[in-house]
Parts: sequence; structure tokens; C-alpha cells
Amino acid sequence: EVFKSQLRPREKNTYKNKYGHVLTLASSRKKLGAGLLTARAALRAGAGLSTLALPECAYEKVDPKYAEIMFEPLASQGDFFSIEALSSLKNLAKNKKVLACGPGMGTDLSLEIGRASC
Repeated sequence: EVFKSQLRPREKNTYKNKYGHVLTLASSRKKLGAGLLTARAALRAGAGLSTLALPECAYEKVDPKYAEIMFEPLASQGDFFSIEALSSLKNLAKNKKVLACGPGMGTDLSLEIGRASC
């Protein structure tokens, strides 16, 4: 309720790109839900587009019911992102309005990759 007065209703007949694109850098093979929740929350909060960048090993586990989210699998090592994911991530982040970073990534190399991209 506190924020509701701050939000303007969407104009009729507008395109989703007008409402911003959120890139979520998140997840690991065992913690896929954290990234999915964050990417869905971006859409619920009003973003027009939401992309979840996640390790390839986690992408294999994505349920097709999440059709509203775009997925970008990046190089993985073990259960997490690999250092090779960083160059792909920098290109992927171009033209995004928001970067949500960290949910479910763990505290090792994946976290360092997240910090370098933020």
C-alpha cells in the first residue's frame, strides 16, 4: 500500500520494452529456485522483460512452465558459474536497466564473477 501510490498504471497498447529489462545473475545447480523467484519478482514488480543468466548445469533443470522468463545459460564449472562466463555476461548486460545479482550463487568463484559484473 505504501508504494502503490508511487506506481503509475500502464498505458494502453504499449510494448513490453517500454517497461525495462531486468537481468538476474543467479542460481547454481542445487539452488535454482533463488534465481527463478528473483526473475519472476522482477516481472511482478513491473519490468517488461526478465532474463535469468544461470550456469549451464542449472539450466538443464529448468521447468518449461517458466515461459515468461528468458534464460541465458552461461559456462559452468561444477555446480556454479565458471570464469569463462564473465565475458558472456558483460555482453549480456548491455542495454539492461537493472542487474539483480547473487541469489543462490554460493560464496566461491560464482560470487567473484557476480561482483566483477556488478
